Amino acid sequence: MGFKRILPTIISLGVDEHYAGKNLYVLSITNLTTHKPITFLPSDRVFLFKQFLVNVPDKVKENIKEVYLDMSEGLINAVKEDLPKAKS
Repeated sequence: MGFKRILPTIISLGVDEHYAGKNLYVLSITNLTTHKPITFLPSDRVFLFKQFLVNVPDKVKENIKEVYLDMSEGLINAVKEDLPKAKS
């Protein structure tokens, strides 16, 4: 998922839901510090986002200082659980 290219910097993450048609939403996850996409998740399901966060290496998690996301309570809670030092 491109974690090696974002290791050395302070990171602000952007998490956005996008309508993909026929009642399907996807999530984009972007490094807002470098303005580069990290990945797209195939749905907006919270468990997929949590799975993504669990797979982020600890060295990268330490550098994530802010997470900007929509008002989805499930996504906000996932950030609080897996990235407790990041502002959301």
